[in-house]
Amino acid sequence: MRTEPDWNFIVKDCTGGKNVSFDVSSVDQTKNSIEQTYEIGAMPQRFRLGFENESPDGITQIWSDKQKASEGICFGQFIPSIYQSVSFSDKAGYCFGDDGTQYYIDENDEGTAVVWFRDGYVFLLSGSLSKNEMLGLCKTLKMAKK
Repeated sequence: MRTEPDWNFIVKDCTGGKNVSFDVSSVDQTKNSIEQTYEIGAMPQRFRLGFENESPDGITQIWSDKQKASEGICFGQFIPSIYQSVSFSDKAGYCFGDDGTQYYIDENDEGTAVVWFRDGYVFLLSGSLSKNEMLGLCKTLKMAKK
């Protein structure tokens, strides 16, 4: 199993945790616009899409729990050059999926955030689910049908 990252983030210590930005220079093939959209293939049925924004630089979707309005999931697909910094706790770090996919992940009292790079895009999934549930959702990433 791999332990060294294929791509990097620029991580800066800040009050209460880490500020994390994608290091575009750490990968060879990045996209300059959203040429193909992706989606989470197995969003739990209890969540419904409440907000979606699409631009040439990225896609953001916010899914809300149908019964617990305080719980939700945010999914994003971005071109690496515009991916903005995200604040993570001091516990955040790299982990690798069974298939070798590299994730940068943070699990804390507020939920879980996962960032990964695939097919030239940076993906973000954050929400009120556990680390294992969120990693399970990440594994279902697929190209969206047009």
